Amino acid sequence: MEIEVIESNSFDPFENLKIEQDLFESPLSNKIILRFWVNSPSVIIGKFQKVEYEVNLDLAQSLGIPVLRRFSGGGAVYHDEGVLNMTIIKEKELWLFSNYIIDEAKYLTNLIADAIEKETGNPVRVNERNGIFINYKKIAGSSVAVSRNFLYHISILVNANQKILKEILQGHPYEESEKRFVKSVKSEVINLQEFNPQINIITLKEHLKRHLVKNLHLKIGQL
Repeated sequence: MEIEVIESNSFDPFENLKIEQDLFESPLSNKIILRFWVNSPSVIIGKFQKVEYEVNLDLAQSLGIPVLRRFSGGGAVYHDEGVLNMTIIKEKELWLFSNYIIDEAKYLTNLIADAIEKETGNPVRVNERNGIFINYKKIAGSSVAVSRNFLYHISILVNANQKILKEILQGHPYEESEKRFVKSVKSEVINLQEFNPQINIITLKEHLKRHLVKNLHLKIGQL
């Protein structure tokens, strides 16, 4: 099976989310897309979230940080040049591991966790929401979208601005009546560089690419 690797050069979060949706809605013709991308400082909330409950909007405005909504589920995340985003898109019927969506997402998260464990030399744990943790601190979170295609997205903290991340993802408390919205599950977070200072966006990207191609038994095609 062939995989096409896309390494986006843009740091524009609006452009990157548009590319993501365009790829998700495109016919894939029995191939898999693996995309790496990095955003300038921005906050991305999930499809089913309410922005004022997830984001410190006053801080975002004062720092000039845009807040965007993605088309997939999951919780709110902070992006900057120290966060590596990776997306896998394939036809829904083109199963890598299981015809059950939850198992497919778990399988991909475990593959990525294994790659990170090899890169850091630290034991890695995957929780029930497909978050990746080292020493009980979160280093990556993922989300999924499904239509005629299957999309798996993960954001990995390599060297993110932890101060802004922690402060900006503090919205108003959810009201009891607002049960229809998805509330982010808060976790203590940490950067991968805390465990291996030699890791950067480029080295992690190359390591993940090799690991996924090898373990999914794929060959790299050309765009």
